[in-house]
Amino acid sequence: MKYTFILVFFTFILFWLSAQVGFSQDSRETLLKKLSQSNNEDDKVPIYIDLARIYKNQEQNYDEAVTNYYRAKHILEKKNNQPEYLAIIHEEIGIVYQKWKAYDKSITYFEDAARLRKSLNDQPGQVRCKEFAAWSHYLNGNYNAASQNYLEILEIHKSRNNSKSVSTILNRLAIISELNGQIAQALDYSQQDLAINQASNNLEGQATALNNIGYLQKRLRKTSESLKSFRQAIEIYEKMLGKTTSPSKRAVILTNIGVIQTNIRNFPQAFEFYDEALKIREKEGKPDQIGHVLNHIAANYFLRGDFERAKTQANRAISYAKPVNAWDVLLDSYRILSDIAAAEGNIQEYGKYNKEKSSVESEINAEISQKENELLEAKSFVQGLEDSVRLTITKSELEKERAEKAEKDKELAIARANQLQKEKELALRDRELAQTRARQLEQDRELARARAEKAEKEKELLSARARDLVNQREIAKLNEQRARSEAEKAIKDKELAEAKVKEADAKQEKLIADQKRQRQFYLFGAILAFVLLITLFISFIYIKNRQKNRLLKAQNQKIQEQNASLEKQKLEIEEQRDSLIELNEEITQQKEEISAQRDAIEGERQKSDTLLLNILPIQTAQELKEKGYATPRFYELVTVLFTDFKGFTSLASKMTPAEVIKELDYCFNAFEEITGKYGLEKIKTIGDAFMCAGGIPVINHTNPIDAVMAGLEIQKFMHQLKLEKEARGEESWEVRLGINSGSIVAGVIGKKKFAYDIWGDAVNVASRMETGGEPGKVNISGATYELVKDHFHCTYRGKVPVKHKGDVDMYFVEGVK
Repeated sequence: MKYTFILVFFTFILFWLSAQVGFSQDSRETLLKKLSQSNNEDDKVPIYIDLARIYKNQEQNYDEAVTNYYRAKHILEKKNNQPEYLAIIHEEIGIVYQKWKAYDKSITYFEDAARLRKSLNDQPGQVRCKEFAAWSHYLNGNYNAASQNYLEILEIHKSRNNSKSVSTILNRLAIISELNGQIAQALDYSQQDLAINQASNNLEGQATALNNIGYLQKRLRKTSESLKSFRQAIEIYEKMLGKTTSPSKRAVILTNIGVIQTNIRNFPQAFEFYDEALKIREKEGKPDQIGHVLNHIAANYFLRGDFERAKTQANRAISYAKPVNAWDVLLDSYRILSDIAAAEGNIQEYGKYNKEKSSVESEINAEISQKENELLEAKSFVQGLEDSVRLTITKSELEKERAEKAEKDKELAIARANQLQKEKELALRDRELAQTRARQLEQDRELARARAEKAEKEKELLSARARDLVNQREIAKLNEQRARSEAEKAIKDKELAEAKVKEADAKQEKLIADQKRQRQFYLFGAILAFVLLITLFISFIYIKNRQKNRLLKAQNQKIQEQNASLEKQKLEIEEQRDSLIELNEEITQQKEEISAQRDAIEGERQKSDTLLLNILPIQTAQELKEKGYATPRFYELVTVLFTDFKGFTSLASKMTPAEVIKELDYCFNAFEEITGKYGLEKIKTIGDAFMCAGGIPVINHTNPIDAVMAGLEIQKFMHQLKLEKEARGEESWEVRLGINSGSIVAGVIGKKKFAYDIWGDAVNVASRMETGGEPGKVNISGATYELVKDHFHCTYRGKVPVKHKGDVDMYFVEGVK
């Protein structure tokens, strides 16, 4: 069944459309600048998405793309909002993983994206994501899962009456059913596909469906129905041939008609279509496609019983397929040849081709194994990338949290420092107040101490008086005892004593009152002294302030004088500034003139550098610029290539000089492009001769192979040019080409007109290889043959005499092995 082309084309279109959705016009630098200036995480999400798209679509840097998708995804999942952005991210990560062949991962992301699209009522987006998931299932070999997904998508397309999409899904379901061995189910899907394309009048869809139906009916042994379907397909294909202008599409249609004609045993008609398709493929120059058509022709001849022609065409297919490792073509070719050998009863040939077929199958299995390993590697790589990205995001968040915490700690430390400063200032004020209070308390304490001492003295005086009073009472008692006998005298003495006691009490009370008045007097004196002290302090402050004011007034007067002087200086500076501005303008003008001169000099320098690089290799030119000379160098292994046009003198005589120069320029430009592609350094051209070498000035060990590949491509170019000239009725130019490998010396000669050249026997032998060659051939020496014989098919030609070297072996290079 010919479904592969349709599937690949449709997948390419889907990838292209998905890559274009919402593409940002901002550059990566602009987005990174926006990202650094954004403080809101919600604003960072679209920036991360646009950055990821630039990495994915413009730079193909998928690692960075996925990293930025994950950063946006992490923000959205943390805040659990903006599902529309999350749907975009999941879908586009799935596309990247699908390209990496990490199909399991891509399926997970596509299914998540489809679920999010459904929650947003975005049915087209949901269907697109489901199709991506189904395609990943198909590529991963999960045909049942792919089929289930496509059936769900089919129902959605049917409900929307989207006939083109319905046809595409039915086609895919038919492929999957056939791969699962469900031929009847595949036939049913193809018949539904035909009905859809008939209703929409889609000729290409009808032809494809009928071809598939015929193929499936043939597998179910419904021969008559199969033939009918094939004939209907041919009719539609023939209508399409009248409408298409694309050579590739025309070749596909012609090949399909040929296959159908072969299936219905119309061998001559099939050959006509194959032949026309082959001409298109040969003109396109696609070896694998040419091989496919040749195998169809070989199968046609085999079914007709013309075994010799079948073998010829199968071997031609092999010659095209081998150089490009087109294993499917080779497998078909060896199957046809082994079937022919079996039909002819040639056991030896049958074993040989079966062995070749097994070898090709081994290569195919090796590729399949390699792809399986690639799938495992992709899965491991994607898992490692996800873990790395998660770790990076976690580290980034931790660093961000630490930075935020450090910033908060810094702010808190500043606040604490400010608070401590305020507390310090308050403590200083409290300290000053406490000192003032302490001084006041000390004064109060001194005053209290003085009062206490005075009170103590008064107490001692009273105690003495009290003792005197006690003594007097005792004397009175004695007197009373003495006068007891004398009652009258005693009574009188008693009365006298009592009178004295009363008098003493009165004196004591008076003394206490006097002491009280004295204390009040002392208190008033202390207060008066304090008031006097305050008055003196205020007077002192007032005098100090007056002195300070006088000093400030003098300073102000001095400042005013200084200001007047500064104003004068300011005017002078203004004048100097105007003068400097004028001088600056002159300097700017001079700078502009110098810059213009510098640009002109730089332009001339670049021209000279470019001219020098056109003449010399970049390393030699750099050495010549730095030192003023270039040191000759010896090279152990260099491959020299010479070309020369056969019959140049006679051809040039029939052309004007301008035409000759134009033709030589066209050919030499092509030679330079080809040799440059293979890393060969052009040395010089002399008349119609072209000389180049590989392995200089940068040493490498592949120069013999590079030179031979360049020689083959030059001869291919000249052959194509010859065909074009012959088609125009012009005389063609042919080239002799010789190659030799060996040691040489390379350097620069001349002082005024530099020339990079090489010398040595290897150069002389290469020149002899060219003169001893044949037009259209690549003639190599034995020395070169020994270095490239494992890579190219070569034919030994014999020996050619070389001056100072004797006879040298020559070989023609026939092609790549």
